[in-house]
Amino acid sequence: MRPGVKSRVTSIAVAAGLLAVAASPTSAMTAPDLPGSVRRLLEPAVVIPHLPAGGKDALVRAAGALGAALGTPVDARPAIAAAHLPAGIAGRLALLLDGLRACHLAAEPARVAWRAGLAPPPATVEALRRCAAPLQSLALETGTYLRAVAAAGDAVDLWPVLRYTPGPSDDRYVHDYALLVDQGGNDTYLNNAGGNLLDVQRGPDGSAAPKKEPARGCHTFGLDYPGECVSAVAVLVDAAGDDTYGAFEAPDPADDRFCTTDPVVRRVVTGGASFAGVGLLIDSAGNDHYAGKTAALGSGHFAGVGILRDEAGNDTYTALRNSEGYALESGIGILRDDAGNDVYDYYTAAPLDRAAPFQRPGAGGVVDDTGLCDNLPRQMQGTAQTAGAMGSSRTWRRRPLPGSATGQAALPPGRHGPRLTGLGRGRWRRRAPRRGWQGQLRGGSGPRRRPDARTDPRLVRPLRRRELRHPLMGVALRMS
Repeated sequence: MRPGVKSRVTSIAVAAGLLAVAASPTSAMTAPDLPGSVRRLLEPAVVIPHLPAGGKDALVRAAGALGAALGTPVDARPAIAAAHLPAGIAGRLALLLDGLRACHLAAEPARVAWRAGLAPPPATVEALRRCAAPLQSLALETGTYLRAVAAAGDAVDLWPVLRYTPGPSDDRYVHDYALLVDQGGNDTYLNNAGGNLLDVQRGPDGSAAPKKEPARGCHTFGLDYPGECVSAVAVLVDAAGDDTYGAFEAPDPADDRFCTTDPVVRRVVTGGASFAGVGLLIDSAGNDHYAGKTAALGSGHFAGVGILRDEAGNDTYTALRNSEGYALESGIGILRDDAGNDVYDYYTAAPLDRAAPFQRPGAGGVVDDTGLCDNLPRQMQGTAQTAGAMGSSRTWRRRPLPGSATGQAALPPGRHGPRLTGLGRGRWRRRAPRRGWQGQLRGGSGPRRRPDARTDPRLVRPLRRRELRHPLMGVALRMS
């Protein structure tokens, strides 16, 4: 693993699919240059919500409606009646579930387009952005509310629709949920963690899951495991505690073990990430650790909106590639960390055979969506890819901490900041079908020649501090 970058930074990646402009080292972007729907995602308005009358009944209805939309019906009334939830909790959970259902229905045209090998419809791209904005605002307000109240009610487990855990207990989550709300404690999330690709085959004891075991989820794009890789919607709100999101494991013998024996994070699209949907992770407080694989930690793919927002604490972020504020194919990926001395890093997986050529068995890295071993760390911390893609890094003006070469302290937001300091945009490319895993035909970006990892200077040069790189498009943008 190479040394990380210590700073206070918000990474943003936007694949707008609207404008094609070549990147230049002097490109700069301010908030007015972005569409209104994107600005509302970057600066959500957090207000106290108008709670529905009859909070528990509203929660029962909302849980049943989302379960039906996901194809996993739940009988919510007994569990909610037994939990004795206060009106403030029940009402907020109901509103979050209603928002998730609205986003799930809005995403259906994107899922249809993906199966047909087409680009996501522009109307759906905009609809998902407009849907995600109030959902993020409500999730942020819910985290604030939970920090201000005592342990509220008892736990609710309505897999895979809702999991609510009150109080300061230290919990370990291994099953996927569309909505997971935890009030406090030092928790470990070994599930989708606010990623929208759900495993609805594996659930807890007492649920309707066909298999009573930990979730597996998607290990790579292009693999279609029925029920294990369902594009849906997800929100995770953790109000307090020092939490861990994701974990390194031995590579799965069915896929990544062909490339490496190094420990990796097995799942893709975790930690506030989305593929053709909406995925949000809101962590309100604590010193947290985030680990991802690809398309993780605030990433959006194929019209998806993925947001990871950490509001306080000294945090660490690490992923293999295409993460930490990354977007692809009209998606939006936002990684925002509001405070603390944080580390942004990436990792690599060593090859089984150091002589193996790039994208050959044993070459290291992990299996990509073509079924080959991809060992290139890239597209991290505010990057985007394909037509109309824009990558940027959003920072506060800062001054050095005394006695520290890399640690930084921020001036308070307001007239001093925040500001956008750079922009990289990709060129339009003619869309052409490409062969995916097991010969599946789907839409993609091409044709183009893949650069040689051993000789191409854009790839062999080390990733440098606070630099945005687009190795497949030949764009490197150094931040001020």
